[in-house]
Amino acid sequence: MAASLPKPLIELAGKPLLCHSLDVLSGLESVIATVVMCPAEQVEQFTRTCGERKKLHFIAGGASRQHSVRLGIQHISSSLVLDENDLILVHDAARCLLSKELARRCITDAEAVGAVTAAVPVVDTLVGASAEERIIENTVPRDGLWAVQTPQVFKFSLLCRAHEKAAEEGKEYTDDATLVMPLHPVHITPGEPSNFKVTAPDDLILARSLLESRI
Repeated sequence: MAASLPKPLIELAGKPLLCHSLDVLSGLESVIATVVMCPAEQVEQFTRTCGERKKLHFIAGGASRQHSVRLGIQHISSSLVLDENDLILVHDAARCLLSKELARRCITDAEAVGAVTAAVPVVDTLVGASAEERIIENTVPRDGLWAVQTPQVFKFSLLCRAHEKAAEEGKEYTDDATLVMPLHPVHITPGEPSNFKVTAPDDLILARSLLESRI
């Protein structure tokens, strides 16, 4: 999405896109600190734009999503005293319509089972097609298929071990739920269709409309 600002700082309904999720998370009594991973050269810009907030840290991220989360874990480990059963919640800034209810459900479920991700059932027809001609070759049954979202919430010790294992093996994963799966079952907390990722200009229009309907 072309813009002069980093996507998380694009204005949406009167404040930066990122701040909508920050407001939800800071309003949860169980959240004791929030770490935002951002490009090293933009840490000051993120801090200035999002303003001072209680127990909010802006940290330089890594070359990949996985590397950034690992750096965030290292920062948390060095700055907070945590029990091995404390939870860590990972969320995409682009999912700016996160609701307090969904965040709470994910946290509650993770307290019980140790690892959860928000997800919604796949409702579209899925097909396989040839790479070049894009001719449909088969239909993929939707039964049991879910589209993964965030938040993803894990026992802190579990996520630390999973990232250490991935780093040792040199493996890259697209999200933390997939990264944790080799060590521990990951349960699904039913997500919300409105918790979509803003990736294109039309997504901003839809997100703005949904936010205005909540007011």
